[in-house]
Amino acid sequence: YGYKGKDEWGRFYDFMEGYNSAGGFIPTRMPNVFHYPTLRPWIPVEEPNPGEFILERNPYYYKVDTEGNQLPYIDRLHRSYVTDLEMENMKILSGETDVQCQFLRLTDYPLFKRNEEKGGYKVMPLKAWQDQMLMYIFNLCPKDPVMRKIIQDVRFRRALSLALDREEIKESVFLGFGRIAQIAPLPGSPCYEEEFEKSYVEYDPERANKLLDEMGLKWDENHQYRLRPDGKRLTLPIIYYEVTPTATPGAELAKEYWEAIGIYVPLKQVNGQYYWKLYNANETVASVWWLDGANVTFGWVSRFSPTTPMWVQWYNTDGKQGIEPLPVAKKVYELSDLYWSVPSEEERIKIEKEIWRLQAENLWVIGTVAETPLPFVYSKRLGNISIAEKKNYYTITVLEAAEQWFFKK
Repeated sequence: YGYKGKDEWGRFYDFMEGYNSAGGFIPTRMPNVFHYPTLRPWIPVEEPNPGEFILERNPYYYKVDTEGNQLPYIDRLHRSYVTDLEMENMKILSGETDVQCQFLRLTDYPLFKRNEEKGGYKVMPLKAWQDQMLMYIFNLCPKDPVMRKIIQDVRFRRALSLALDREEIKESVFLGFGRIAQIAPLPGSPCYEEEFEKSYVEYDPERANKLLDEMGLKWDENHQYRLRPDGKRLTLPIIYYEVTPTATPGAELAKEYWEAIGIYVPLKQVNGQYYWKLYNANETVASVWWLDGANVTFGWVSRFSPTTPMWVQWYNTDGKQGIEPLPVAKKVYELSDLYWSVPSEEERIKIEKEIWRLQAENLWVIGTVAETPLPFVYSKRLGNISIAEKKNYYTITVLEAAEQWFFKK
């Protein structure tokens, strides 16, 4: 990573901060992973097969419990990776995994619950660390100039949002859990405003159709699909990978809703590596994702990253490369830069609210349901985990305390 010499260890560990928790650490993210000094509770020592890692406790780990015992309690971890969600579920049901919560579908919670005794595990619904498990993102400057003009028209994005039946999404994808909301700060945030999360979230296909009519996107002779100004069928391809367990059902529902207002929506699921290749080549138009957190320090609403590569390139090169954003998008970039330069929290909150106001008006990304839980599965043999349900912890909170887990005798 370009860090050389003892004077740069601080920068290296700062870079590695995201990998320091036991739950989030994935050895394959780093080359030569067996050769790094580390502050983590476990050290990777062996890779028996591609995607399979053995980790052993770090004898120099710096944390101790209240009785002076050095953490972590567990001596050895065996991490293996599976190819799809169905294989992951099979390993849970057969009792072959001790801990799992990543990429589990809430719709599988009843399945896990029914098989607790047989599988020798417990399952608890914990708050997802993501604010939203399903959102729709758009490349606001795609390669096709006709589609670019369409998707940059705010009426188009508002129509897409109004065409979504979020009540059905909430029931079918999230089993009735959560709260219908646009991409916006959560209640309790100093930036929360009810109007932000209520912006264009009502299910109103009639109004959506009117907006598309206003844009001049006429229906074909059979009233099956709308047409672009150049006479071609209006098409919004969704290319995605399983970055979130709701990706496929979310994409399929969007296809149903948006085709009902005359937009042809072909779906294409790809692997992650190929997706980013398409993204970097500006070949994506729409996708499905999750919202890490409603915070302007993430790029979704303040940097158009990772949604619109041509605007990002323009910003990163001071306009020497890429394509100049819309004036309102340039205002977002200016506000984002200002956010990092002002000294007071009061000023930062004021700027944040303006960025969120622009998101609510322009819908750079479109939200569905906020604050939904995820299944957290753990072996009955493991201790120091069950308290998470009583305390209503986030899944990531439990994972980041993995050095405190222990196996019961």
